[in-house]
Amino acid sequence: MRGAVLPWRILLAILGAWALLLAPIIALYGPASGGVTLVVGLIPAFGGHVLGQRRMAYLASAALLLAIGVLAVLPGLLTIWICTLALIAGCAREAWRPGGRAFVLALYGWSALVLAPTMPPPVEALPFVAAGLGWGALITALLKFAGQAAQPPMPGQVALSLAVFLGVGIFLSVQVTAWIDQSYGYWVVLLFILRALSPPHQSRQSAVSYGLGAVLGSGCALLVTWFAPVAAITLPLALILVALGLRYLPHPAPWSTAAFTSAVLLINALGSEGVLLRVEAVLLALVIALALVSAISLGWRLIGRSNPGLAAPLRPAPAPDDRAE
Repeated sequence: MRGAVLPWRILLAILGAWALLLAPIIALYGPASGGVTLVVGLIPAFGGHVLGQRRMAYLASAALLLAIGVLAVLPGLLTIWICTLALIAGCAREAWRPGGRAFVLALYGWSALVLAPTMPPPVEALPFVAAGLGWGALITALLKFAGQAAQPPMPGQVALSLAVFLGVGIFLSVQVTAWIDQSYGYWVVLLFILRALSPPHQSRQSAVSYGLGAVLGSGCALLVTWFAPVAAITLPLALILVALGLRYLPHPAPWSTAAFTSAVLLINALGSEGVLLRVEAVLLALVIALALVSAISLGWRLIGRSNPGLAAPLRPAPAPDDRAE
């Protein structure tokens, strides 16, 4: 398929590297504890290097570890929100210069760790996350595929829109999670954050493609867990789908969104009932994302009428010379 950024040989090498680390961890600690916690480090490490420059991927990994360490020392809701806002600021800064989405995946890992009820305490999760991040940094350095799908640097207004999108959206998603009062309502937050991986040009075509991909992904996850609701099967399959999602992320078709959505829903899947709850989460995350996209676009249009110079550009800024490594 045209538009893929990762050759099949690199994709297979990534999957092999994941298997080398996951197999002993799952054998020793089980897929529902050690395996899932390890994924919190693996996805930001590998995905961050594909979607961002190497330096920013390292900074995002360090920020994730620092946030977990701070939470272990100073537990509490205030610490969680401060660290979340700091990671969101990192997302905006990276999108502005040098371009990329490594911090978005670090934010995803952080949110999964603090929201998922099956995750261990931060002090217990820290070694697993560090192992995943370190292994990912090592393999990506050997394979040299950093930045292959990194988005170009964005104008300041677009980076600010990304920060507003994530900040307001995560807050609303958390409120929705509390409102539906489901043990798996946190998937609303995680699925919402995935939307920030897409290009910031929030056209109608992009929104339709995202919605179609979310529906396809949730349907795939439902079928898989209906016939094989075993974590030892769903977790490796989820990682394969993550790798495929990274491969086709720049493609305008909905395949990347479908792969990411299905992967998120398969992690910790507990049978068809659990996935049905996650399908509800997909729809809620979709509504929040589309509503925010429309509100932010309308806001910039209103600002542009009175201050044309402040209107958010429709195209990304050209990449500066210092973007290359």
